[in-house]
Amino acid sequence: MKICVLTHTYPKFENDITAPFIEDLCENLQALGHEVVVLVPYDCAFRRDDRTVQVRTYKYALPKTLHLLGYSRALRAGIAFRSNALVFLLAPSMLLFGFLALLRLVREVKADILHAHWILPNGFIGALVTRITRIPLVVSIPGADILVSQMNPLFRWMARFSLDTADLITTNSEDLRSAAIALGADPMKIKLIIYGADPDIFKPTDQNIQELRQRLGIKRDEMVVMGLGRLVYKKGFDILIRSIPMIVAKYPNVKVVIVGDGDLKKDLLDLADSLGVGKYVIFPGNVMRDKVVRYYNLADIFVNPAVKPPSDGLNVSMVEAMSCGKPVVGSNVSGNPIAIEDGKNGFLVEQKRPDLLAEAIIKLLASKELREKFGQASRQKVLEDFSWCKLAEQYVACFKSVLALRQTRHGR
Repeated sequence: MKICVLTHTYPKFENDITAPFIEDLCENLQALGHEVVVLVPYDCAFRRDDRTVQVRTYKYALPKTLHLLGYSRALRAGIAFRSNALVFLLAPSMLLFGFLALLRLVREVKADILHAHWILPNGFIGALVTRITRIPLVVSIPGADILVSQMNPLFRWMARFSLDTADLITTNSEDLRSAAIALGADPMKIKLIIYGADPDIFKPTDQNIQELRQRLGIKRDEMVVMGLGRLVYKKGFDILIRSIPMIVAKYPNVKVVIVGDGDLKKDLLDLADSLGVGKYVIFPGNVMRDKVVRYYNLADIFVNPAVKPPSDGLNVSMVEAMSCGKPVVGSNVSGNPIAIEDGKNGFLVEQKRPDLLAEAIIKLLASKELREKFGQASRQKVLEDFSWCKLAEQYVACFKSVLALRQTRHGR
């Protein structure tokens, strides 16, 4: 099968943390024997000689330094477009040249199926090409694109056009599924498939953990509660910080490590200081892809306190932490209910409730036996259901189903 993937964000260089889950999926699809080619917008930082999947870029602006869209740069705080006139001036050019590049590419490689990640802009571009070529279209919705699609009448129309044209829509949470239906998606077209983890890479290990503890200033007897993600509203890290006073009242030998960067970093630092818990919180910043497994293994407990609105999908960090054998605590929104079996590999708590989040974390801090039991269950769940190999097989099955349905409709 020849699969053409369209995305506006992709790792630009080795160990880049920009949407590695898209690359992981593509590599695993190719490992199953399918031919995969990825189309992404040009970026000045885009370089890689080690790729196993063919990647093409398209340019949409002159000079090269005006390639400012994609790679998550058009979002602010995870909730809205920047008020930047240049972004809106460049967007039509990106749509036009993305459409022309995709049309040329699918004809060149004789693609069997189009797989567009994010409704806007890629679902719309893919829908235009599908209307011309009749190549089946699968649109995957990872998260923030749902909010962008609701911003104005034009975006809503573009999103509905994409959803109407798509042969299949995948989401990685029930929240996103509901949001897609609210935009006009046919519920019968929607399938829930998450983005996963490689258990051969993300696995339990003690290697270099003590060195990392020393570098971060964490003592041997201190337990570590960790969260990872962009420092934006929907990740709910303010809820985690608000839970710290209750946690340290019972377990003062705790450090909370929040890995990532974003627009809200200063606000989160100020919040921790105002609550008198600044000394318990560590912000290491962004961590390169090849180093992040050490951080997961540093943690005793992994926490994802996501909030809505906006709707979001299951964070890949949750699955990667589970793959490293960690007990998990998460709010009952986004994709957390897919990954967390309450009382089996972690705890689900009501969103925006620091008290309930603290209570769940305290239960795990209180029992090493429970942490180990939940951690083993987390690892097993990834091995059975959430490994990239298993998920790539699900995508292939969906692609084949879409192709068979198209052939049936056209009497072939």
